Amino acid sequence: MNAIATPSVTPRTDWRALVRENWPDAVRLFAAALLAYLLARLLGLREVHWAVLTALITARGHAGGTARAGVERLIATIAGALLAMLVAYVRHAFEIDSGILLFMALAPLCLLVAVKPAYRGAPVAALIVLSAHPAVGTGPLATAVLRTAEIALGAFACVVVAAVVFPSRARARARAHAAAVLRLLAHGLRGMFASEDREGTRLEALREPIRHELRELTILAQTSGWRKYADPEIARLLRMMYALNGDVAYLARAVARKPLAPVVSALQASACAMAESLATGCEQGATALVNATDANTDALDTALAQFAETARANKEVSPPSREALIFLLRGVVFDLHRLSAPAAPSVKTAAPSLEAQA
Repeated sequence: MNAIATPSVTPRTDWRALVRENWPDAVRLFAAALLAYLLARLLGLREVHWAVLTALITARGHAGGTARAGVERLIATIAGALLAMLVAYVRHAFEIDSGILLFMALAPLCLLVAVKPAYRGAPVAALIVLSAHPAVGTGPLATAVLRTAEIALGAFACVVVAAVVFPSRARARARAHAAAVLRLLAHGLRGMFASEDREGTRLEALREPIRHELRELTILAQTSGWRKYADPEIARLLRMMYALNGDVAYLARAVARKPLAPVVSALQASACAMAESLATGCEQGATALVNATDANTDALDTALAQFAETARANKEVSPPSREALIFLLRGVVFDLHRLSAPAAPSVKTAAPSLEAQA
């Protein structure tokens, strides 16, 4: 059996395409740092670089940069800085070893991060405050207060940038991840019914990249926060992609063994043509998502009808197995139809958890 060649370059590994997709995130990161610097200078803070550093640490453009995520990072940053300020006061008042106090502050913050990963900036903020040397003309406590203000200012700049600069960036990134999944599924569908790939090796080789894209899409859906109910596009897109990926994977497993494997062998040419139509539908859906347009999936119905007619005319295949294969193909076609359909009015549904993609 010949080895199935997987694509050497997947749709999201071309550096030029990555630059085109991700330059707005670089703009947001730069804008957050610049705003933090300007605000610190405007307020007359002595060490403006701490505000800039906090903005760079807390800004996460790759995660969509939603307002809710920015508020969570702001809360975490201020919480860590306030705890560190309390520790700095204890160090100044009782002259306790700084190493002991450092880990006394980090212990509850590490527990906080373990329980609430969105607050992972709290230990970093605490470390920044505790590493401060007394500024000229101020005591240790005043220096801690000043550093806390600088950190809070940097985090606040991130929230402002997330709300003002490319506010719909999360939706654009969600469509990009969904389009990447569709292109990967198209690679897997092509040749799925060919005799040399009956075991689904092509699709299996793409399973990890597909999981990665779905994981990123899930993160975007879960951090879309308070905007999700007003604009359910990301949650709806996530549901559609999980359904399509599951149906394609089930189809690949089903045609690799009896009773459907003999049906595919008997209908080799028609089955390969149907797989090509599904792959083309996935690619057209990916293009429509990137361009924010509606895809025309009428050709899929025609291809499925032709395959069903050919299959039912073949007397060599078992009718129950034949109808089972048609049913599975119809499920994939239905998923592509739903994906291309305009979004329905808002329905409050929760996004699948990260564990659902295992």
